[in-house]
Amino acid sequence: MPSSTRPDNDEAAYAAVLEELKNGVRDEPLMAKAFAEAEGNDNKARALYMRWRSAKLMATAVRERRRAFDEGARAAPVYPRPRKTARSWSSPRSSDFLLVVLALVLLFLFNRDVHHAVMSLLRALGLGSLLHPV
Repeated sequence: MPSSTRPDNDEAAYAAVLEELKNGVRDEPLMAKAFAEAEGNDNKARALYMRWRSAKLMATAVRERRRAFDEGARAAPVYPRPRKTARSWSSPRSSDFLLVVLALVLLFLFNRDVHHAVMSLLRALGLGSLLHPV
């Protein structure tokens, strides 16, 4: 059966089996199994054959769709990773923090006005004993 006519649901599968039987096409080994399971009862064997054949058609359709999907997924282009863009100030890194701390320490050590302002603030907060004047 061509892939374009593969059944998408149970009703379509049963319709495909009926069409096969009308055209005289049947899976002989499956029919023999159904006949044996039905213990020679033709109507029961036909019902079993239709149930098993429709299930087989549905399983084949699922396998083909899965294979087509997998092939499509493999054929999809693989795009390269985007290149890193310039860093924005909205997402600082730890190295940025260290640079700011270093700048503040240097400003504190070498600028006498800032040094005195920070020391006065620390003394006012009761933390003047943490830093000793240079």
